[in-house]
Amino acid sequence: MERARAEKALRRGEERYRQLFERNPGGVFRTTVDGRFLDCNEAFAAIFGYPSRAAILAEPAHGLYADPADRAALMARLQDQGALHNMEIRFRKADGTLFWALVSEGLLEGADGSLSILEGTLLDVSERKRAEEALRESEASILSLYNIASAQNLSFNDKAQAILELGCQRFGLEIGILAKVQGERYEVVAVRSAANAIVRGAVLELSDTYCRETLAARSTVSFTHAGGSPRKAHPAYSAWGMESYLGAPVRAAGRIFGTLNFAAPDPRPEPFKPADLEFLKLMTLWLGGELEREQRNREIVLLSELGGLLQTCDSTGEAYEVISRQGRKLFPDLAGAVYRIGGSRTELELVSSWGESGPLADVDLFRSEDCWSLRLGRDHFVEDPGVDLICRHVGERVPPRYLCVPMMALGEALGVLHLRAEPAADTGNLGGTAQAVAASLNEARRRLAAAVAEHTAMALANLSLRETLRHQSIRDPLTNLFNRRYFEESLEREIRRAQRRGTPLGLVMLDLDRFKGFNDSFGHEAGDVLLRSFGELLRCKLRGEDVPCRYGGEEFALLLPEATLEATRARAEELRLAAKGLQVAYQGHFLGPVTLSLGVAVYPDQGLSGHAVLRAADAALYQSKANGRDRVTAALQIAG
Repeated sequence: MERARAEKALRRGEERYRQLFERNPGGVFRTTVDGRFLDCNEAFAAIFGYPSRAAILAEPAHGLYADPADRAALMARLQDQGALHNMEIRFRKADGTLFWALVSEGLLEGADGSLSILEGTLLDVSERKRAEEALRESEASILSLYNIASAQNLSFNDKAQAILELGCQRFGLEIGILAKVQGERYEVVAVRSAANAIVRGAVLELSDTYCRETLAARSTVSFTHAGGSPRKAHPAYSAWGMESYLGAPVRAAGRIFGTLNFAAPDPRPEPFKPADLEFLKLMTLWLGGELEREQRNREIVLLSELGGLLQTCDSTGEAYEVISRQGRKLFPDLAGAVYRIGGSRTELELVSSWGESGPLADVDLFRSEDCWSLRLGRDHFVEDPGVDLICRHVGERVPPRYLCVPMMALGEALGVLHLRAEPAADTGNLGGTAQAVAASLNEARRRLAAAVAEHTAMALANLSLRETLRHQSIRDPLTNLFNRRYFEESLEREIRRAQRRGTPLGLVMLDLDRFKGFNDSFGHEAGDVLLRSFGELLRCKLRGEDVPCRYGGEEFALLLPEATLEATRARAEELRLAAKGLQVAYQGHFLGPVTLSLGVAVYPDQGLSGHAVLRAADAALYQSKANGRDRVTAALQIAG
């Protein structure tokens, strides 16, 4: 009875053990110490990729190890310790694939009482090991990227080159490129290429590169076998045979700068891992930040250059040329214009512009109330033409986005800086027009525009003041002709020029006859009106290179470069006759007739210095007066 119960309990225990053996989700196995399989469950056979338990039991145990020496080492430790727990060992599947497994083993007594049986469990931990390896690889790559980014002794180009080297190593691809994309223009900014097959500065059509697809997706694009897909017809494959590719857009200051991409002419045995894609994004984020800093530094330099150049300008015309050239550099992807407020304070005139098609070239003049920035006294930014107020000066062809910045100096508006974005300015725009146009006039660009407007306004105000002071220093305020000081400086300058060129220089001294009588008869205001009218007559009758001046009172002097004595006398006679026909009215009375007494002399015939020629012409003038006025007298020729 007792024996029967014991046998029954033993059978139940064996059945429960067998159920645990079979139902265990991990692999359970039993071998002899010399490597012959005794038993295993179906899970064990499945882990190793065998079709059945019988198939794997026919194999020697040491043949399942990636390195048979691992089994010998385990057996030595088992003999010493009796059991091993959670050992990570590499095994080989039926198809030769290697994998990692977590193994626990122990020695059992055989029928002869010796420790001749090995029993254990096995769990496939390949996924965990791959994740750990990927994590270690990512951590190492991130550390390398950090070391590159934080290196103080490397320039941006050096860092970009180091990042390309790191990416090629990380992704197992032999070509790495940082490219700048503008429209369909693809320019290689930095490159890592075997045998220098691709060089820095090379320019390609965007459509000839896989990066067109990346920019169209505005996200990471990867593939491992272009030849086995419709991409086989792509120029990048047909021309260069690029099989594998990994690329992502690079954004700087909210705009797409270009792409960071890696490629190889060989297919990859497996797809890119998610960690690869994330690391590529991390690299593009760092590059975008560095490019943004480089751009800000460049803008600071260009803004400083603008200020320096404007300070050295000699006239507003030069300043407008400087603004146009620097505007192209500061806003290369935007059309721009500078409008100046005229003396009437009611109209603005186009004085400087840039952009391929010209900024609203058909609008070169508009009224101040046509611009909202002048009416509001602050920047006016149109983000959505369907909602925002549109300035009348932009015309019917409304740009997608534009900015008007009033140019203020000393509390006064001097003009308007106008910038506009167009879809054509989109960098790498493929289906992303709205985003690209939005980025081209983002907040950072608007701040830069405000700084440019401020620098420009202050420079123009200073130039205007300088020109006003210069004008006052060389002009007679009544007639707006040159004054005596400027005439004397010009006489010496023109004498030296005539000496260098071997040409004559004519000089005319003239006087309004009986001018005191005009003042006595009609008053000094009438005399001023007559002098102003006569000054206007001189400006109309003389050449652009001639120098007319009010020498003092009613006396005037003229310099006529390259005029012979005959030509100078003829010009003087022409002025005498023109003055006779001058009709000047004052308070209902005509101030006339006007007659002139004129004396002419010429360098070098009447003198070898400016002072000598002036003295000769003055003597001739007094001779005209002495002979009855209203006549031209030429100075006598001198010897030597």
